[in-house]
This record gives sequence, structure tokens and C-alpha cells, in this order.
Amino acid sequence: MLDGLMIGWAIKNAIENTNRSLASVATERLETEGERLRRDFGHLALATEGIWLLLKEHYGFTDEQLAAKIREVDLRDGHIDGHPPQSGIAHCKQCGRALMKGAPRCVYCGTENTLAPFPA
Repeated sequence: MLDGLMIGWAIKNAIENTNRSLASVATERLETEGERLRRDFGHLALATEGIWLLLKEHYGFTDEQLAAKIREVDLRDGHIDGHPPQSGIAHCKQCGRALMKGAPRCVYCGTENTLAPFPA
């Protein structure tokens, strides 16, 4: 009877240790991902600020013009929500069929389709 209790205790202890270990690994992954996202966000913020300063200094754009353009882009999906509109499916300029993502040519008619890096 005592042996059975010891085995049961050992199994329970092993399961608890495994669960703690898995939780620790998951936490480390989330912290690593969070750090990467913070770093990427910081890089994007710096690049955006630099580009905006160049546009202001060299072309005379104003903060009001930037705010109006941001609002215009935000409204493309019909909602002022602070998120860019979701890009839709691109279509072939020749036959109008849906293009495969990343394919330089239409799989239906063979027309080369150059896609803009950002949808209009």
C-alpha cells in the first residue's frame, strides 16, 4: 500500500514539474516575442519620424496635411478605427480572375501582373 502511495506521489510530482516547465517555456517565448515586437515597433517609429521630417523640410507638408491623409487612409474600409484597411484579393488586369499570392503571372491567362507594395 505504501509503495502505491509513493508511486502516486511521484507521478503527481512529475506532472506538476512538467506543467511548471511547460509554462516557463511558454512564458519565455512570449517575453521574447514581446521584446521583438517592441524593437520592431521602435524601428518603425524612428523610420516614420525620419520620413515625416524629410517630407516637412523638403516639400513643406504640414502636420494638418498628414493628419488628413491618415484619416483618409483609415476611412478606406469605411471605419475610423486606427487600423489600416485589410487588403483584398488582387485580380488580373487582363482576365479579372483572382491572382495567387506572390505569383508574378496570372495562372489562368499568363499575363504578368505587377502588384503595388501597398494597395491604394
